[in-house]
Amino acid sequence: MDKNFHQSLYHGMLLNLHYIIFGPVIVAFFYFVKRAFKLFLSEKISKNFNNGRRIANIKCFLGMKNRKETNTEIKYKAPLKKSIFLLLISLFFIFSLLKYDKDGKLAAIKVKEAIEAKNFTTVKFQKNESSDIIAYLYCGSRNCVGLDTETQEIVYFPQNGHRIQLPSPVPVEKS
Repeated sequence: MDKNFHQSLYHGMLLNLHYIIFGPVIVAFFYFVKRAFKLFLSEKISKNFNNGRRIANIKCFLGMKNRKETNTEIKYKAPLKKSIFLLLISLFFIFSLLKYDKDGKLAAIKVKEAIEAKNFTTVKFQKNESSDIIAYLYCGSRNCVGLDTETQEIVYFPQNGHRIQLPSPVPVEKS
């Protein structure tokens, strides 16, 4: 079965769509928690000065800064923070592509094993009365693709004018 790089990436992306959707939701959640925590600390400090001193001592113990950054620090740290952020985003994107490719290949291997075990969905064409057995592989936005099991050729066909027959279920033995 010939599955090129783009097909593997696309199929892997579809398998991992939940990461794409929930990733920004998790980032937004942590951003919300951070802002809520800062608001909570601000309220505590405004109620009692001793609370502020305790928070400053905790920050000092944890190695966090208690003072504002100077203009020079802000000027030179901002591009550094942006470049680190862009590097992390780029690495995340590259590793996502690698994961999508791996998952797409695993899905293709499972389909290939099912075809070899003769447990696959068949496609029959309404206009063609031949007894060719085409294993259904995937449908895109305009065309579908199947595998001719006799010649091991990839067959592309339009999304209309065919019938799909699911594999027969395996009988379950009752004990």
